[in-house]
Amino acid sequence: MLSRPIALVVASAAAFAVAALLLFLAYPQPASAAIITVDTTMDELNSDGDCSLREAITAANTDVAVDVCTAGSVGPDIIIVPAGTYVLSIAGTLEDANATGDLDVTDSLTIQGASAATTVIDGGGIDRVFHVLSASVNLQGVTVQGGAAPGTSGGGIANQGVLVLTNSAVTGNSAASGAGISSDLLDTLILIDSTVSENVASSIGGGIYNNGSVVTLTRSTVSGNTATLHAGGIYTLQNFGSLEITDSTVSGNTATTFNAGGIFIAGAITVTITNSTISGNTAGQSFGGIYLQQGTLAITNSTVTNNSAPFSGGIFDNPSGVTLTNTIVANQLNGADCSGTITSNGHNLDSDNTCNLGDPDDLPNNANANLGPLQNNGGPTLTHALLAGSAAIDAGDAGTCPATDQRGVARVGQCDIGSYEAPASTTTPSPTASPPPTASPPPPTASPPPTTPPTTPPTTTPTGTPTGTPTATATATATPDPGTAIPAALPPTGGTDSSSGFSLLLIAAMGAALVLTAGGSLAVARSARSE
Repeated sequence: MLSRPIALVVASAAAFAVAALLLFLAYPQPASAAIITVDTTMDELNSDGDCSLREAITAANTDVAVDVCTAGSVGPDIIIVPAGTYVLSIAGTLEDANATGDLDVTDSLTIQGASAATTVIDGGGIDRVFHVLSASVNLQGVTVQGGAAPGTSGGGIANQGVLVLTNSAVTGNSAASGAGISSDLLDTLILIDSTVSENVASSIGGGIYNNGSVVTLTRSTVSGNTATLHAGGIYTLQNFGSLEITDSTVSGNTATTFNAGGIFIAGAITVTITNSTISGNTAGQSFGGIYLQQGTLAITNSTVTNNSAPFSGGIFDNPSGVTLTNTIVANQLNGADCSGTITSNGHNLDSDNTCNLGDPDDLPNNANANLGPLQNNGGPTLTHALLAGSAAIDAGDAGTCPATDQRGVARVGQCDIGSYEAPASTTTPSPTASPPPTASPPPPTASPPPTTPPTTPPTTTPTGTPTGTPTATATATATPDPGTAIPAALPPTGGTDSSSGFSLLLIAAMGAALVLTAGGSLAVARSARSE
């Protein structure tokens, strides 16, 4: 028979374990994501025994089954969109219930296509394609094209939440501003291994219009976009948000009438450009490559070349906020390399002595940049190789160079200036005519991959005019990649997963009960042996 103290301890532990179990069962557990599979390319919202993309999004928005589409869950959902062309055809505007016109997303989800080359979502010219409203949305392996938003912003996508594009393309859309993508005040836009190309804005921001968002481009391309007034490539406004461009290329964009073919920074924000290429952008009046009107701009190990404008072909620094480190600004097609007061952190090269390069390690007025054409040199984006005899080779600062170049190739020893690291012990390539970029550039073979291995990204040949077919391709698996380091399934606002805390509490309590019970049984056994 148990002694009274041991019996009391065992009973108390057991009661605690039962109470913890009841509390765990009573506490709301997070629902698993619903997986909704689209099985028709038709644009419809009815009950005819299939699941269209519009119906799938409505099911995810409302957490209710629509036609044969599975009901969404309380948390983020996943919509699988097989290969095919999905053309929006239900006309209508000025509503956000996903009933007509664009696809309105009001709940967090991932839309997973087969690849940007094979899963095409086309606005059909009736409205923009996607409208993200206060939600976290991941678009993976899709092309967004054929959207139209005359008189407003966001021809392809209008973002008013958190939008992440991975291995995707936004091409051939039109709007007054942000013909490809617009992102609003205090929102977030992230592009990874993606392309924004061939979009046309009647006013500003042919590719991307950043109206106060946090915008990040990684291993991505903004090319061949056009704006009638300012910023063929990227336009930033408002004194909020930021712009970060890493391992990316902004090329072949045009501001037809006025300023900034490539990038126009009009708001007092922080902008960083690292391991990137700004090339072949054109402005009708001024600032072919980059125009900093307000804010600060730090450019590190990048290449700014072949840009064109009657005044200031490369970089214009209005508020004296541009800082260069290990960067090439050389050989603009028209206009000076730099205008305004540029600050040098050393190890920079210009070709016309206009960038205020006063550091002892700078190479001002140097005609030996020896850049190859913009082409596929390996890696996810197009680059200019350093050819034999380039003064930029081994002229960088190893203490400030990134570990890899724009392609993901390791920088070793005395790194090179610019976005491209020349081979250490091999002959650098000779200049050749620039071939059309391929749809699937091969990954670098002479070096380890970047820290986050890129899936083969979209590339594009800029033409400056929108087309009805995708000009970029990318690869993506047909099922979501849980290892991707992006918010692939964000919890709803205010939601947290507390089940782990209760699980630990339950395990600890029941373990204590078992240990104490075993201890009591041992005491009984010992007592029996002594009697």
